[in-house]
Amino acid sequence: MVFTGFGEPLLRLFDVVEITRYLKSKGKRVRIDTNGTVAPLYPNINIPKILKDAGVDAISISLNAEDAPHYEEICHPTIPDSYKELLELTAGCRDVGIDVRLTVVGTCNIDIEACRRIAETFGVGFHIR
Repeated sequence: MVFTGFGEPLLRLFDVVEITRYLKSKGKRVRIDTNGTVAPLYPNINIPKILKDAGVDAISISLNAEDAPHYEEICHPTIPDSYKELLELTAGCRDVGIDVRLTVVGTCNIDIEACRRIAETFGVGFHIR
């Protein structure tokens, strides 16, 4: 089961957790595709731990750019420090044992090799969409 599509699945964090628990009880594998920027909406909540405890197997985080200025130019985020937030989610999910993959869109005007190096630095997977 993959939580993905239009919109950000982690805006409904607790619904995702509840559904994940159900799916895991049925022996299903669960992945979340996210922009990784929702932590400020859930202050004092350890999102990676909650996801791991629910049984999330993998998370795919849209890196989208090699640095914060390019990220802001491409994504126009409404959450402050979004790039920093997605990198923190990357580290947090990796640290709790969730399989993490950073992704970029191959058609954007970004430095794909710099993005690949970011994934390597974090010790996580990398995928060009």
